[in-house]
Amino acid sequence: MHAIVIGGGVAGTVSAIALRRQGAEVTLFEAHPDPGGEVGSFVSLAVNGLRGLAAIDCLERVQSRGMPIARMRMWSAKGQLIADVPRGRRTTDPMRSITLMRGHLVAELRAAAEEAGVRLVTGERLVAVDPDGTARFASGLTATGDLLVGADGIRSVVRGALDPDAPTPRYAGVWVISGRSPGAVAGPSARDSSPRSVGEVGASVVPVPGDGSGRSVGEVGASVVPVGGDGSGRSVGEVGASVVPVGGDGSGRSVGEVGASVVPVPGVAGRSVGDFGVPVVPVAGDGSGWSVGEVGASAAPVPGVASRRAVDEVSGASPGEGTFNMTVGAHGAFVHVVPPSGGEVWWQAQVNSPNPPGERGGEWLLWLDGLFAAEPVPRRIIAATTQLHRHSVNQVLDLVRVWHDARIVLVGDAAHPVGAGQGASMAIEDGVVLGAMIGAAGTVHDGLARYEAARRERVTRVLRAADDNREAKQAGPVRRRLTEIGMSLFFERFYERATGWLYDYEPVPTLKS
Repeated sequence: MHAIVIGGGVAGTVSAIALRRQGAEVTLFEAHPDPGGEVGSFVSLAVNGLRGLAAIDCLERVQSRGMPIARMRMWSAKGQLIADVPRGRRTTDPMRSITLMRGHLVAELRAAAEEAGVRLVTGERLVAVDPDGTARFASGLTATGDLLVGADGIRSVVRGALDPDAPTPRYAGVWVISGRSPGAVAGPSARDSSPRSVGEVGASVVPVPGDGSGRSVGEVGASVVPVGGDGSGRSVGEVGASVVPVGGDGSGRSVGEVGASVVPVPGVAGRSVGDFGVPVVPVAGDGSGWSVGEVGASAAPVPGVASRRAVDEVSGASPGEGTFNMTVGAHGAFVHVVPPSGGEVWWQAQVNSPNPPGERGGEWLLWLDGLFAAEPVPRRIIAATTQLHRHSVNQVLDLVRVWHDARIVLVGDAAHPVGAGQGASMAIEDGVVLGAMIGAAGTVHDGLARYEAARRERVTRVLRAADDNREAKQAGPVRRRLTEIGMSLFFERFYERATGWLYDYEPVPTLKS
């Protein structure tokens, strides 16, 4: 059997490798001269996608080009931690998701395809497909095979040839731009001198302030904590919490008189807890100036409790693993990936806008600074940018009802562009399953029918999740606040149950070579 694959991206290269491992002769056509070049920003592969790569013996080579990501942290616009969960996996899964540059992923897959015996033809742009499956290219070249795989992306020519009434992509109301910044601007990643966390040891071990005893609140009881600043030596228990003086404002007024919200924020001159909210209380002892809200309350070091563990370790990440962060801001979502080594931070701004942005020359960073002016961490990362990638616009596609005929089939974004961090993983799954179904079937047509039967329901479910995810990112201020509350409850109570079906997926047993 001779298979023609149109498109040298993730879906196309994986399909080519999987078909080749089933004994097919495969020619892969790619429109760009160098499909493995520096194309696009970074991409994340969840464990379901990584298991697909393992099925075609490409896992280790792809892992070697990226960073393992243990945790995903969701932040409010004000820097309050909404959720801290495993990234792209179940808690108990020892495999870690991988984040890498899209160009590096494609380069590794292209190299694997050529090593497997796939013939790669670059610089050939498809312009039409005849009813008999003949592919016609802009150069005048034609190609015919027993199977034609349309992996030519969201603006697929193959999709239109397969079904003249197929939907066409439209602007999704979001445009994207990404870049790189020094790791130091993204928060504490190095080890500090104290940091077992409050979440790890319990709030009761926090030392009793000001009495010099080294005793903890748990040992002596909260009621004996001295009343600060009145010189009486009386405890809170003796005089009542409401008479504790408001520290630092010089008024002598008590918390009971003015309200707890005016208690000054330690280390932030003139600002009260009421101004910022509790999450801006500085992380004690680490010297970073970062707040509990930025790193997560559970990662805040306990003053006076020595341990030598890293901040990220206390929330499930080891020193060799990175962290994926998403801030839900007023004008869109801001993603930044903190590497395990403290090197460059990779970031991406997903900006909500009724219209694409157009070209802005050297003004991109200034414009982004204004869009994210209310979000301190994204703003700091943007300001420190050392490399800016070209912007792109997100597009959506209505349900594609026709995936195949007797010899033509769609895979990846040509059939079902998805978001929710699953685009590349779904493309990998498609290619692996296509190869397995063709190999197991008696005819190409039977294999394509089996492929759709194996993929349609799962892909539809992922598309629904992607729609929900996109709507949450585009919410207005009131709905965004309600969404934050709902997300916090969801991630805390239901995340594992709600996503297990996605990450547990096994595409097929390892394909024969």
